[in-house]
Amino acid sequence: MKVLVVGGCGYLGGALVDELVSSYNVHVYDSLLYERQYLKPVDFHYGDIRDKHRLLSLIEGEDFDEIVWLAAIVGDPACSHNPELAKEVNQDTVEWLAGVAGDRRIIFPSSCSVYGSNMKRGLIEEDEANPLSIYAETKLNAEKFLLDKNAVIFRLGTLFGLGDKFARPRFDLVVNVMTANMVENGSLTVFGGDQMRPLIHVKDVARAVRCAIGNKCCGIYNLTNYNMRIDELAQHIKDITGGEIKTADREGDGMDARDYSVSIEKFKQDFGMSFQYPLERAIAEIAYAIKQKRVKNFKSKIFNNLLNIKENLSE
Repeated sequence: MKVLVVGGCGYLGGALVDELVSSYNVHVYDSLLYERQYLKPVDFHYGDIRDKHRLLSLIEGEDFDEIVWLAAIVGDPACSHNPELAKEVNQDTVEWLAGVAGDRRIIFPSSCSVYGSNMKRGLIEEDEANPLSIYAETKLNAEKFLLDKNAVIFRLGTLFGLGDKFARPRFDLVVNVMTANMVENGSLTVFGGDQMRPLIHVKDVARAVRCAIGNKCCGIYNLTNYNMRIDELAQHIKDITGGEIKTADREGDGMDARDYSVSIEKFKQDFGMSFQYPLERAIAEIAYAIKQKRVKNFKSKIFNNLLNIKENLSE
């Protein structure tokens, strides 16, 4: 089976290609927005997803069986920096893909951010969305173009953990950055703390995508491993790394207003996949990388999507 991973050089893409390469004929299409090189031993095609002629020629010329569409401007801050670009990349390209893919299977990562803030716990896929950001809006709109296609849409919880040795880690994700801050500073400030987040290891997402390849299931699936309060997450980090937890009010401009938890009963029923990468292991691995200076400066712009966007893309 021939699989095209569009956006295969990023944080999730790196873990996914490792997961697929031993079983499938994997091709990667990417503009290297977040990377400076790509050295994995798979077929690589350099290009922007907005270059529709180039991408269509590749899709039709190679006659892929499945397309995994990871390419996106990811995260609330990065999308808010340039909303028009976010719409063009996250939404309009998916509309184009839906029109040209034919019967090819599409696997698309959306986000649990589409739920926004919701007092109901254990949200299911049919519950009303409440997007609070440009990122969430573009992901929700992109979903709609795929609903009547041969497509699986995974609404992902917030990713965490180290992906693979080639792709950069991200330190603009809640588990990763909270752990790094605790190790670096010996303390961690929690704003509010009662807000809920769904969390899942990047490698478990890669495994879920592999389960979807060749699978007949279609539609929207929540995908997470944990639903956890931020103050509970902070306590896990303290238990593993030591340090002090400080608290502050959540109010104020720029504070993340998301607060939701989700059910994955539909995913478990249709895919039957268990998770292999626990939170505690990821925290320990990140802490080790910071302590050993295997990551010299986790605050560097290379590890942050917003800072990368500001540097590499024009306004």
